[in-house]
Amino acid sequence: MSTALLASNMSVAKNKMWFIKDWNNSNAFSLEQGAKLPDRTKVITFKVKEGEEINFSFVAEKQGEPVLIEGIENAVLTTAPTELKSSFGANNVCKTNRSEVTITGAITKLRLLDNGGELITFDVTRNSALKELYCNHDVETAPDLSKSTSLETLFCVGSNWQ
Repeated sequence: MSTALLASNMSVAKNKMWFIKDWNNSNAFSLEQGAKLPDRTKVITFKVKEGEEINFSFVAEKQGEPVLIEGIENAVLTTAPTELKSSFGANNVCKTNRSEVTITGAITKLRLLDNGGELITFDVTRNSALKELYCNHDVETAPDLSKSTSLETLFCVGSNWQ
């Protein structure tokens, strides 16, 4: 027998870090019976221009690591690959449906390339698992890396950060 919990307010549910099943709005997704949930202590946030496409790719260390992507059309609960598909470019091109995109899960590599100004900034302070970060030419504000204690590789070029 499964337990159901109803929330009448999306922001309250998110603040309590509840995962929502069949939420009746544009960020709806469903959890399958027995699905693994992502590590909710590991979050990466992008500030974006709403309605634009963003390019990103990510990997996790463990095979089958669950990842939740929100703030895009058709929010998705998926599993992270363990290696990047190509040496350059992005593997995911997603249209945003709000000004913040979040990736929840133990991501160890993040690539943000060729976003043409749609990506304003990103926050990796809530993902201590991040080991590699790649970005270029299109991030307006430098990220705070002070809590990125596992970061081994940082490759960000062409940005006019202060």
